[in-house]
Amino acid sequence: MKRKLLSMMTLLLCAVLGMQAQTPTKVWDFTKTSDADSTALANNENWSYTASSGRFTYKNEVAKETFVELGEIGFAGGAGIWVGGNKIGANNVRVDVNKRLQLNASKAQYKIPGLKAGDKLVISCESASKDEARTFTVTNATPATIEAPKQGDGASTTEITITADGDLILEQSKGINVYSIALNAESGSQEAKPAITFEAGAKERSITVGLNAAGKVSVDWGDGKPVEMEAAGAYDGWDNSLEFTGTPAGTVKVYGEGIIYFQSFTKYDTDATTISGGITSVDLSGVAETITELDLHQNNLKSVDLSKLAKLTTLNIGVNDFATIDLSANTELTSLDLSNGKNNGIINALDLSKNTKLTKVVLSGNQLTTLDFTNNPLIKTFTCLNNQLTSVTIGANTAKGHTFQFGGNKLTTFSLAEATDLATSFVYLRDNELTSLDLPANVRRIWVDGNNFTLAQLYELKGKATQTFTYATTYTKAEAQAPLTIAADGGKVDLSAQAKLGETATVFTWKAADGTALVEGTDYTVADGVFTFLKSQTGIYCEMTNAELNAFTAEKPYKTTAVDVVATGISTAKAEGAKAMIFNLAGQRLDAPAKGLNIIGGKKVMVK
Repeated sequence: MKRKLLSMMTLLLCAVLGMQAQTPTKVWDFTKTSDADSTALANNENWSYTASSGRFTYKNEVAKETFVELGEIGFAGGAGIWVGGNKIGANNVRVDVNKRLQLNASKAQYKIPGLKAGDKLVISCESASKDEARTFTVTNATPATIEAPKQGDGASTTEITITADGDLILEQSKGINVYSIALNAESGSQEAKPAITFEAGAKERSITVGLNAAGKVSVDWGDGKPVEMEAAGAYDGWDNSLEFTGTPAGTVKVYGEGIIYFQSFTKYDTDATTISGGITSVDLSGVAETITELDLHQNNLKSVDLSKLAKLTTLNIGVNDFATIDLSANTELTSLDLSNGKNNGIINALDLSKNTKLTKVVLSGNQLTTLDFTNNPLIKTFTCLNNQLTSVTIGANTAKGHTFQFGGNKLTTFSLAEATDLATSFVYLRDNELTSLDLPANVRRIWVDGNNFTLAQLYELKGKATQTFTYATTYTKAEAQAPLTIAADGGKVDLSAQAKLGETATVFTWKAADGTALVEGTDYTVADGVFTFLKSQTGIYCEMTNAELNAFTAEKPYKTTAVDVVATGISTAKAEGAKAMIFNLAGQRLDAPAKGLNIIGGKKVMVK
């Protein structure tokens, strides 16, 4: 009998040792609660803590036929496990620090999704009752039941095997203490699945990873020799990131649970303008349920599938080799960067109609021709410089403190008429072809240098800027404002619309094609900004200055285009047999020559 008992114990020990020899791809060990988890639960308003028992309880009810993911409700140590199925009352999802996880409800279920046929899990558990043993009913694995001995008799350790690709369901008869669940890497022929894989050239690069909790990440650079690093806690945007540096020697594989941040970019070539050896393809399906921030800028991607990344909030993927990108499934996006700092990007179309939570877009340096932000009322930062834009629709934007940067495009009109609050906003529209700008009053900063505005329009815009208004600086164009297009009506040119800005008169200086100043009274007369030319002129133009727009100076004035005028106020041709007409220098017709200089038959005549 003793020999038989010893033999049975030996077999059991061998089985346990055999299980321990396996390397789990994921271990949920509820007997060890990290400091980060304890702190997060203590600061989470949905959880309460009882110091005497060391127990955190989830305050909310889990309704019947619904599930909640433990990581999403604040317990990162349980991320990847869903609980629910049957109703679980308030305060009945319990985390006993450094002891166990417990659902205090009959027929409550644990769910682990996305498993593969042949995967093996080892579950350690015990009844929550000292009086009776309890069971798990297993769906999609064998054996079909797991025994949980009554409390005090010792926990059971049971290995189960997944029968078909899909979800594992464990339904408890009543409350059961779960101590650990391990998903084994070497389960039959099943290999550990990488979270992210990509192809790239043999060029040294970095990979930066952030997790939603303390944990390990390993990177296989394609040589079959994974490099492992461990994060002490959750990535918070700065601390606890893991950075790997290496040179791809094949398919790069990144392993880890709970990846929320991933970055890998390629350095520019020595010419500082091109990129080679960048990522050409990437598979992100393994992080579809967790990743929120993705940075793959400066690579060689011709396409990228983001359709499964439903939780993505931040995306930086500019400077790649695709002309369009589908973001329709990424409805949680708040920040988007598709910019190209070298201004040689090729993105030519972009639909953001589904991305209604966006607050920041950076799209500079591409080939975009139209942008419609009608469905993006929360955007605060628009950085869309140096494209080919001819049309931008902002719509009823409700954010505050905007930065509207649309300089270096081909816009002729721009409107912020529907935006609700621009008092602290910055409107930067330099180097376009604007002839119309619809702004409300009280905009903090307005930059419109390098456009096609008249003096009168600039004066009106100046009145709407509460802090800064720039209009006469040259950037990429020869003129601070394009010369005002004018036309002559015979011998007249009408500049009356520019003659006065407020109460301040404009100073007009007409010049010949060679730059020589014309003389009022000799070459032309003026009345309220309407100029009548006394002789025909070719290629003349006008320079204007006004104290209300004092950045235009005699050295750097506002100009018109050149124009040819044919003097009609004073006839330069005499009808055959007719008497030559006589005018004074003011262009007034005289019956007879007056003392002094007269214009007779189109010629200057001095009468003494």
